[in-house]
Amino acid sequence: MRKKGQAVGPVKRRADVRRVREHMRKSYRHGELYALMWACGCNLGLRAGDLRELTAGVLQKKGPIAFTERKNGRRRVLYANASVRAAYGHFLRNTGTVFVDPGARLFWGQKGTPLQVKHMHRVVKESCAAVGLRGNYGSHTMRKTFGYHAYRRSRTAQNLRLVMEAFGHTQLKYTQAYTGVDDGMGPHAGGNPRRTLEDLYMSLNL
Repeated sequence: MRKKGQAVGPVKRRADVRRVREHMRKSYRHGELYALMWACGCNLGLRAGDLRELTAGVLQKKGPIAFTERKNGRRRVLYANASVRAAYGHFLRNTGTVFVDPGARLFWGQKGTPLQVKHMHRVVKESCAAVGLRGNYGSHTMRKTFGYHAYRRSRTAQNLRLVMEAFGHTQLKYTQAYTGVDDGMGPHAGGNPRRTLEDLYMSLNL
């Protein structure tokens, strides 16, 4: 795991997000599962601990998805975009998995228990290093990648507020730290801001 004070960063290039996903898919015994984990993490913006709670029914459902965060019990609304659904379909086709129970969890480890966050951390860290990314990466990279790209698509105050809503943050300063505002990538006038939370999720497609 990372050392205290050594924060992980987002993957800032969309092409690199895809490269990491493909590396996971091809380089691990359970690569299809990790590729789906990566797609969900980067496109839904969940904490790694909450990713472990995702069920098959969440990705089978069309429209808004109600989700309760484990950390604070807050209710959030998510939308599974085309990238998430494509990764889910790829996973089902290439593993032969069939979910009879929509309440079945998606991400299981080898011991028959949900994937541990420390295992997610290791897979992300190894995969980012394997494709040549410089910097510090780990399980929280997925959530930060969501925030960085969701905001960057339209660097406006309106879009920043939508990202804040997507994260379930209570203070804007936390969202700013996730999106790169603190690094000089602040809001500017104009652009093409996302109009709704659904638009934010559905247009991302990392």
